[in-house]
Amino acid sequence: VNTAYALLALMAGKYPNEKPIKRGIQLIASRQCPTGEWKQEAIEGVFNKNCAISYPNYKFIFTIWALGKYAKIYNNP
Repeated sequence: VNTAYALLALMAGKYPNEKPIKRGIQLIASRQCPTGEWKQEAIEGVFNKNCAISYPNYKFIFTIWALGKYAKIYNNP
């Protein structure tokens, strides 16, 4: 999820060098499971300083968004 956040920010900011963005996209693609999902790697947040919060769909929403935005910007399916 953090990689996807960073990639979305770089693409939204029109970062002029595609190379680090492409490397991030390749990392996301390489971590995708054969089933099409991405594994939950860490807790997304903490509430009240002692309660872990998990948002199971975050790993899908932001990674798919980053992959789609990259494909749209760089015409790379």
